[in-house]
Amino acid sequence: MENRKLKEVLIKVLHDGQSIDVTASGYSMFPVFFPMDVLRVEPAECFKPGDIVVFDRGDILVAHRLLKIKDGIAFCKGDGLIAADKPMECHLLLGKVVAGKRDGSLIDLNSFRQKWWRIFITKFSIPMGIWIFYFHRIYFKIFKV
Repeated sequence: MENRKLKEVLIKVLHDGQSIDVTASGYSMFPVFFPMDVLRVEPAECFKPGDIVVFDRGDILVAHRLLKIKDGIAFCKGDGLIAADKPMECHLLLGKVVAGKRDGSLIDLNSFRQKWWRIFITKFSIPMGIWIFYFHRIYFKIFKV
């Protein structure tokens, strides 16, 4: 299916109140998600800092961490990126990632480790993003993942 049509189907499913599984395609959420991880996305009306939210960035759907909401504007950033996303109105948030799977194993976003990471990365997003950005390039070069 063409990417544009697939994106339209995903948005419609979420607007209809159904959850959907999608495959991650990049490293922007490393170390939480890797490419080819399967993300469970559910529609949501209430978002809080630390949630991994899905939004439409024009050409693609993006799953990044919500850093804060101020005056109806959402500020998001990929954990493994240096720069934050362009601020957007909250109504553009389509849903949130509630779980994931890697090689058949559950990635539980409510585990102690993930809760700790969510708090830490939300508070120190930019400096951690710089560290993660370079760390993941070295990690994948060494382990050829």
